Amino acid sequence: MVASVQENPLAALLVSKLVMLALGVVKQFILYILCCFIALLAHEAMHAAIALALGVKVKKFGLSWQGPYLVREPGSPRKNLLITVAGPLVNIILIATWFWLPTFAITNLLLAVSNMLPIHSSDGARACVLLMRVKDSGLC
Repeated sequence: MVASVQENPLAALLVSKLVMLALGVVKQFILYILCCFIALLAHEAMHAAIALALGVKVKKFGLSWQGPYLVREPGSPRKNLLITVAGPLVNIILIATWFWLPTFAITNLLLAVSNMLPIHSSDGARACVLLMRVKDSGLC
């Protein structure tokens, strides 16, 4: 014979704790998704802001299955290098200024580090190529 939750206070306590745990997980997940969205938006917005500040026309700001992206006119290697490192740099600044919100700081840390890895179509790969072009052109 199985006792119902209403008849067994221990079962009721267990169920309420499980519900609270599930709600906590859902709350953390929603917070993480929100932090990711804000961090990615700040990252791409900084690319756009520096491009515009350097006189490089921004053509399109969009979202694909790989994440947000920016399409702009080509600039000089030096300008392109500054535009490229601006995204991860804003994530580093957000880590330093939002340390009191660990989820947001960790999200920005992951975004900055993963973007600076020299892997295909990342800011890190672009920065490596552009750094070599800037060095070769004697603009350092």
